[in-house]
Amino acid sequence: MANEPGQAVLTTFDHIIERIKSTRPVRSDNKPLEAGFVYSQLVLGEMIDPADFNDPWSPAGGSTVHDAVKAGAIAPNAGAQVATGAPAAAAPTAVGPTPAPAPQGDGGAAAAKTRRALQAAFNTSQLVDRLIMVTKDEVMREYPGGGRTISFAYEGIINAMQPLPAPPLSPEIQDRLDQAKKILYRFDDDGEIAGKSGLYNTYVKNARAYAEAKVTFAQAQAAALADPAKADSFPMMAAGLQNAVDEAFDTLKTEGAEKIERALGIIESIGVSIQDRMIAKARKVFDAWSLSLAGVPVQTPYAAVSPSSWADPDSDSDGWTRLKVEQSEYRSHAAQNAHFFQQSSEHSDHSATSAQGGGSYFGFGARGGGSTSSTNSSGQGSSGGGGSCTFANDASGLTIDLEYGLCDILRPWLMGDLFYMKNWYMVNNPQKAISDGTIEGQADSDKTLLPMIPMQFLVVRNVKITATHWGSDATLLESRYGQGRHDESGNESSADASVSAGWGPLSLDASVHHEQGRSDHSQSSSSASSGSQDFGAHFDGQTLEIRGAQIVAWLSTIVPPCPVLDDPGLAKAKTDGATKSPAPAGPPAPSPAPAASS
Repeated sequence: MANEPGQAVLTTFDHIIERIKSTRPVRSDNKPLEAGFVYSQLVLGEMIDPADFNDPWSPAGGSTVHDAVKAGAIAPNAGAQVATGAPAAAAPTAVGPTPAPAPQGDGGAAAAKTRRALQAAFNTSQLVDRLIMVTKDEVMREYPGGGRTISFAYEGIINAMQPLPAPPLSPEIQDRLDQAKKILYRFDDDGEIAGKSGLYNTYVKNARAYAEAKVTFAQAQAAALADPAKADSFPMMAAGLQNAVDEAFDTLKTEGAEKIERALGIIESIGVSIQDRMIAKARKVFDAWSLSLAGVPVQTPYAAVSPSSWADPDSDSDGWTRLKVEQSEYRSHAAQNAHFFQQSSEHSDHSATSAQGGGSYFGFGARGGGSTSSTNSSGQGSSGGGGSCTFANDASGLTIDLEYGLCDILRPWLMGDLFYMKNWYMVNNPQKAISDGTIEGQADSDKTLLPMIPMQFLVVRNVKITATHWGSDATLLESRYGQGRHDESGNESSADASVSAGWGPLSLDASVHHEQGRSDHSQSSSSASSGSQDFGAHFDGQTLEIRGAQIVAWLSTIVPPCPVLDDPGLAKAKTDGATKSPAPAGPPAPSPAPAASS
């Protein structure tokens, strides 16, 4: 069978994709209930360094950004940047927070742990903030020119949302509202509220006195019950305390409480526009979740991933599914779906580009999504760093064993309910400027602001690939991922060793991006202290193992068509422009000369 490695990996991903799509809800006619579901397959998997994402900081984890500042994990002026506008104490690094000097002793260890947690939270928030393009071929593509972010588009949207004016209240309700306000407030000469009325202030003072009297009684009772010597006499001692409570209550009720509480009830019972309420709430929520994670005077919208241990290849949390594909299965799959495995040199070229010059496909590719999968049986691959390599793809009798799972993205600052509301528009924008609600109308386009939102990503981890015969590729695998590989920075072998190759959509090595803190000299057969041991590829002559986790696809939902209304100002501006008199084209034509008399 030609190109067994390509057929094996494509069969594996077909199984994963089919299982994922089978979990989506369907109607009674078996058509998908979610018309706007988009699966975006990475051409080459994104390797994940566990140290970058494990144990992220969380505001619900018992600490706040302010606590991190006190622990020395963030420079004090960086933590207070929003309130003061002061610059951070140190210049930021390219990958996240700038740590402040760690205190000595146990405080230093705590600060270091907090810094790592903040770094992981920052990395996670940045990872899931990328806005990817809507595609119909199920291949992931990001926007050119530096890309786009979800938080940037969302912040602009909620600050440009404008609800239609609410209809006026009926005369009866308006009169009740005006009378209630007269009881509660004082007004200045312009009719604006200038403060609470005297009766309202008295009510607040009496309500506070009543509450304090009850607290005093409860504290005295708790103290007496804790002391057996006082417990027996407390019923007699409590008489004075109870009188104080009763007196405070009588004062509250007789000095206008019912009148004030009735007026408050009238105001609170009158409904407000749902659009007004929800837009204002969305802005407050976004501001509340924009935190000082990066240690610079720019806030980062906080996001999390569930399960939180998704980047740890050793985590045994629920949700991971094991998949094993053997030769008999991919042979059968290939026989039934021969059209899946078509020649595609263009895809191979695209994969090398996606790897940013440091990637090399194994001579075959996998395009995401069951019936759209394809393969390239060409044996030629390319590599960056000045080296080159050729893979024959002549291995046979393969078995692929891996774990996969879907990770949920949690963005507490994003309120998707807004996109389902009616009777609002976006200032200076036409209808459907955010999304037209379709895949076809927005595929490979940047004409809408937020066409879809990634909600999950697919992670593959702990991959083991064995073969009955590795063929001539065994030599190349041994030289790059074998136990006896030896690297020296600055020479040709180092350049070759840093190449990131791919087994279909599975990335084999990401050492170029994840070797911070390692020395220039490395011995791959040394102890597991090497940074790449946690997530790189290893070959022992029989099994190619990729222990770490890697993202291989994103799952997104199309935003409903919104806004449903044009900005009324656009129509007015167009009408005003059309009614203006055009400027004269030139001087007026001369009057005809009078006819000569006979």
